[in-house]
Amino acid sequence: MIILEELEHIWSTFSKDKIYFFFLFLFAVTPLVFSSFMVVIFQDKQYLISGDFYHIVLFYMLATLTMTFALTPTLFIAAISGFYFSWYGLLGILIAYPAAAVLGLIFGRLLMRVFTNRDYFKNQQLKAFSDELSLSQLPFLIFCRLSPLMPFAMTNIALARMEISWTNYIAGTVVGMFPRTFLFFIAGRNTKEIWLFIGNPSKDGIQALVLPILILISAVGICVVTHKAVKRVRINSSMKSAGEP
Repeated sequence: MIILEELEHIWSTFSKDKIYFFFLFLFAVTPLVFSSFMVVIFQDKQYLISGDFYHIVLFYMLATLTMTFALTPTLFIAAISGFYFSWYGLLGILIAYPAAAVLGLIFGRLLMRVFTNRDYFKNQQLKAFSDELSLSQLPFLIFCRLSPLMPFAMTNIALARMEISWTNYIAGTVVGMFPRTFLFFIAGRNTKEIWLFIGNPSKDGIQALVLPILILISAVGICVVTHKAVKRVRINSSMKSAGEP
């Protein structure tokens, strides 16, 4: 009975905002599926990617859009940048990533308004939790962006219902994403066969050691921030129950 009650409670919590969680799932899966098709299509057509200045500009304009709309993972773009464009690619990434993050958040908020006609959680517990997370938005953003396991586009959607200042959003995105992005950029620059690397980025190399460390740091950081947010929610809830202002 206790288990059934817990399951009912969980379902009632998520069902009120099921569209939100559906888009989280969709934007987590889509980049992986689409990038797999790109590997198949472009591995025999590498001549389409040129180091010419205008081709580089066009590449990052397209990359900004594909990252915004969850068509390509950011690490995919980082590895390709290192392989084809060398250090010029790093500059392109540092411009394209923040731009895609801004467009992604705007797009996420637009999706929420179109499909739910609101930009907040209907479930009051989730809304209270989101409000408390907003108090620690910069460290939360950094830890979310740091983890290679948290898709870029999915994170944009996840943050679409949080009150975030643009300064914290851009700063947290750049600081959090730079370590893993630079790691894949260097890996792409040093690899001899980019499409084999993209198909199996966990093969032997420094990334095999550093990626678990980034995941661990990110997981610990997110746990600490969310634990503090949950604690504040419980304190506020207790104060309201006790009739305190």
